[in-house]
Amino acid sequence: MEKVFLNEPVKINRRKQRTEEKLYNALLAAYQDQDDFNRIEIKAFCERAGVSRATFYRLHPNLADVLLAQFVRLISRLAQQINALNQVDFESWSTVAVSEIEDHLVLFKLVKWAGIQESVEALLSETILKGMAENGCSTANQQFVSQFIGSSLLQFARQVAENPTPLTRCQTLALYRRLMPKVE
Repeated sequence: MEKVFLNEPVKINRRKQRTEEKLYNALLAAYQDQDDFNRIEIKAFCERAGVSRATFYRLHPNLADVLLAQFVRLISRLAQQINALNQVDFESWSTVAVSEIEDHLVLFKLVKWAGIQESVEALLSETILKGMAENGCSTANQQFVSQFIGSSLLQFARQVAENPTPLTRCQTLALYRRLMPKVE
């Protein structure tokens, strides 16, 4: 597999970045307080985050979009790391992917809580499909392959995040390499 995903990093100004962090942290707090995601009111949420409702709606149409924006940034970081590799193959790619999964376990736990699995799968699949196309990967049934890998990647990350007994990074990497499909 060649260099993949996004050609340029997601650009975000510092002020917007701080606001996004406040919004994400407020969602984390709601999750940790075991609030029902579907019952979170925007007004109370914005107060908790210290962000005006106008600012919230300027950035996001709904609460789920706050989490999807976090996934866009995660994918962008992953792409930057993969593009910086001297040799991009399954072994090196998997090391980067597992590192990002391990560093963002809580984000993957939030997928189920917020009910955004389909949206995250679509985001991952579209990114994988784009990477396959940009690198001339002529796998038959590219759409199917990218959807399968996107779904598998999210399911793997969620299983790692929700595992009652935390895995070491080495264990996670070994499982990833054993279970995830290789696309050459």
